[in-house]
Amino acid sequence: MPYNEHIAKIAGGKADCSILAEPRKECLGDLIFTKLFEDTYSFCMRPEHPLADRSLLKADDLTDGSILCGNYYYMKYPFHQQLSAVSSRIQVLDSEYDMSIRSKVLLTDDIFAIHSRWSSQYQSFLTVVPSDLPAGPVGAVCRKNPSPAVTHFLSYF
Repeated sequence: MPYNEHIAKIAGGKADCSILAEPRKECLGDLIFTKLFEDTYSFCMRPEHPLADRSLLKADDLTDGSILCGNYYYMKYPFHQQLSAVSSRIQVLDSEYDMSIRSKVLLTDDIFAIHSRWSSQYQSFLTVVPSDLPAGPVGAVCRKNPSPAVTHFLSYF
């Protein structure tokens, strides 16, 4: 589900909360963000990619390759801004990731960045290699007066 739909459902009372990468303040409206943890990037690639056998990617591993980045305008720390110091070959896509990104990566030596938190969503299609590169906070977005269940959930963090 696109990020803005998460926000709209919470704001409209159709969802209590969602776990998301930290949004920009202006995208939150009357909602609040509660940081749960700091995340790192992982990189998705075809199984035959030269980096696919690594156990952990470092910044130096990424300097020569092309990195595709979804256009997540709402994120406080967008992929392309965070990774521009690592690679000069950043390609910002027109939209958020969808199924077509998986096909594109399977046919090229391009890789794409994701938050490590969501790597399991891609592992059945692609090789996903974690990195030590910081991606920023991940947390819960909810209404300012969350339900008792959400308050109880957040108390664990």
